[in-house]
Amino acid sequence: MSKPNCAVVTYTAIFGSEKAPEESKAPGGDDTHDPAPGQTEAPGSTEAPDTTKEPVDLSGLKRPVIIGVVVLAIGVGGVFAFKKFKERR
Repeated sequence: MSKPNCAVVTYTAIFGSEKAPEESKAPGGDDTHDPAPGQTEAPGSTEAPDTTKEPVDLSGLKRPVIIGVVVLAIGVGGVFAFKKFKERR
């Protein structure tokens, strides 16, 4: 496809998710590492077959940690300022 006299082309991509079928564990992977018939997973594996690891969401900790650091910095600064003020007397 070509567009004459067009300097800029903008594309929009819309991504969705769909659960992969159970047969395909890896996209485009070969089937040499599939478990033998009757086995649910490869030998030596410690994970349950239906367990998926999801990343831990730490976004809820950002604000309390920042507030704690600011309060700690103010407290340390106040103690330092109080000691300097007391030394001058």
